[in-house]
Amino acid sequence: MEKLTREERFRILSASLAAKERGEHGEASRLLKKIPLPTHLVAAGKELFGIEYLREQGYDLSEAETVHGKAWLDR
Repeated sequence: MEKLTREERFRILSASLAAKERGEHGEASRLLKKIPLPTHLVAAGKELFGIEYLREQGYDLSEAETVHGKAWLDR
C-alpha cells in the first residue's frame, strides 16, 4: 500500500468524524481503517486479539509490515 501523506490522513480522519456525526458509524469505521495503524497499536492488537482478527476486520497493517516484516505479523 502507498504511504499516505499527513494531509491525506487528516482528510480521511475529518471525513470519518463527519460520517460519525451523521450517525454513519459503519462508514466512519471503514474510513478509519484506510489509515495504517501505528506499529505499537498493531503489536497491542496482535497480543490482545490476534493478527487474524486485525486482518479480518480490515485494519491497514502496512506500517507494521514495513517496519517489522510480514514474518513478525504471523509469529
